[in-house]
Amino acid sequence: MFSPESIAASMEKSSSRQQTAVGLFRTPNMRIKTLNIMFNWFVNSLVYYGLGLSTSNLGVDDYLASALSALIEFPSYIYCVFALQYFGRRVNLSGTMVIGGIACITTAFLEMGVARTVIAMIGKFCIAGSFAIIYVVSGEIYPTPVRSAGMGLSSVTARVAGILSPFMLDLEDLWAPLPFVLFGSLSIAAGLLALLLPETNNKKLPETLEEGEAFGKPKCLGGSGRDAEEGDDVAMVTINVTHLDTKQGIENIAFEEKGTQTDKTIKSM
Repeated sequence: MFSPESIAASMEKSSSRQQTAVGLFRTPNMRIKTLNIMFNWFVNSLVYYGLGLSTSNLGVDDYLASALSALIEFPSYIYCVFALQYFGRRVNLSGTMVIGGIACITTAFLEMGVARTVIAMIGKFCIAGSFAIIYVVSGEIYPTPVRSAGMGLSSVTARVAGILSPFMLDLEDLWAPLPFVLFGSLSIAAGLLALLLPETNNKKLPETLEEGEAFGKPKCLGGSGRDAEEGDDVAMVTINVTHLDTKQGIENIAFEEKGTQTDKTIKSM
């Protein structure tokens, strides 16, 4: 016979069971979203560190360029705090990467000097912002059981890009504008691909692998072609409330049993 304690323990164990990174690639929609996110992390890291390491190629004082490259991140992050709420995640991620990519390509063909520095700082502003946004987007798209695995896998791709970034700058030996052209082209490509990701602002976020697969699933993959809405989680809320009520009931029963045993002990004394 099943006791309330064993039922609650089973529910707790099943709800908290973590999946490996393999779960990110088992279903088509989740696989596409994961590869898209990983590519965005890779490009963001590549361009971010590439711009940071190229400050000596802007035609102004190296210390000034390095300081500007660091300081420009503060207004970028402030922008993201407000823009994510008003314009959503997907549009901001795509927009900052596309504009940043255009700035990188423009920088590649400008003469050394102030103009080149200004355009490069615009690119750094955008890429710093998109790098911050991709953290938020990834955490909200990955379902709960594989969120830590997904974030870890994405971070690994970013670290690989960080390793490759200094070597990308050496490509200027082949053609001087080549590093910035590559940075810009990859950034624009990643920004356009970001438009394929589902919008997560004010949406019900996936809590299971099944919900993660259905979240933002396009019609070509058998989905509804829309993101989950707040009203779609009625059943889940009911289950969670029932689970909480069950746990609370078990705690009350345990408390009553302890109280009864204490009363008996006092009476026997």
